Amino acid sequence: YKVLYTLFESEILPLGVKENCEKHDLVLTATEWGADILCDALPREKIGVAPLGVDPLIFHSWERNQERKEGDPFIFLAVGKYEKRKSYEEIIEAFELSFSEKSTNKLLLRLDNLFLNDTYQQASKLIKPERSDQIFLVKSDPPGTFLKVEVMAQLYRSSHCFLFPSKGEGWGLPLLEAISCGVPYIAT
Repeated sequence: YKVLYTLFESEILPLGVKENCEKHDLVLTATEWGADILCDALPREKIGVAPLGVDPLIFHSWERNQERKEGDPFIFLAVGKYEKRKSYEEIIEAFELSFSEKSTNKLLLRLDNLFLNDTYQQASKLIKPERSDQIFLVKSDPPGTFLKVEVMAQLYRSSHCFLFPSKGEGWGLPLLEAISCGVPYIAT
């Protein structure tokens, strides 16, 4: 019995997805929206929904230390794939408009895009040199890899506000992870 779990973010199945799905007895996706899209190509009885979730033993708030002393920076965090719909340009612009160059506030950006080898080079062009001590790119080692989930959970818990002004989402897993870590958020 062959089962496929697939994710996509468009109202039309990407090339090859239909043909790949037809090779399986059951096709699972994360949302009812995705299942409805799949129904245009496959029989409904072959499609199921298995929502993405977070592991509460990893993404939790009980280790969250949010005591701030006078002068401590307020830390904003944004996490997601590096692409236009995630609004990184707007996040940086809003931060710059909201806080002066003398502010102690920090903006951390965790960018992922395994299809762009120069993701960090592109993103660093958005950061003005005079803001490089306030706006930081959280990088992987080795470059191009994902951070371990435990490291991501600690990154969420170390921030004071999670930013997620995405222009469109299939499911919004980083937002769910941040909320599970008890981080206040600003999201569209």
